Amino acid sequence: MKNNTVISVDAEVDGLHGRAFAIAFTVRKDGKEVYQWSGRCPDSFVTDGWVAENVLPSLADMPVDHANPDELENNFFRMWSGAMTSFTEDD
Repeated sequence: MKNNTVISVDAEVDGLHGRAFAIAFTVRKDGKEVYQWSGRCPDSFVTDGWVAENVLPSLADMPVDHANPDELENNFFRMWSGAMTSFTEDD
């Protein structure tokens, strides 16, 4: 991995062991963000009451851009793979 490269990823899931309904990751190089990706499913995929009450309100401004968790996960792994190839190769 290139020196001074930090990769951060976060996912919001439907309950403790549920499917992801929102995922985001960033790549920072020398303290500057050089890449970011995020995706979110409709709120209807959240069935856990605690998540609906405590997590969904904080995501109100995040655009819904994936139809379902399968599409979200497939796009995440495709984008993650591309980012890892681009930002972790040796100089």
